[in-house]
Amino acid sequence: MKPDKQNVLAAIELVSAVADAIRELGTVPSGQLYARLTDVMDIRCFEQVVALLVKAGLIERLPNNILRWVE
Repeated sequence: MKPDKQNVLAAIELVSAVADAIRELGTVPSGQLYARLTDVMDIRCFEQVVALLVKAGLIERLPNNILRWVE
């Protein structure tokens, strides 16, 4: 199934919102952040967003699943 423009824009907004939250917090336990987002996304989606941000070099996952903004 080919994603439509609305779905792509929604995905970009979601990734941006997660990135902004981590940036504002500086560091945050992954589980605590996910707990705040459970009404918006499932764990698979959350992990994909985190992996995308790590791959982009914006955040890093420290031991004990701490997420830290690095840019």
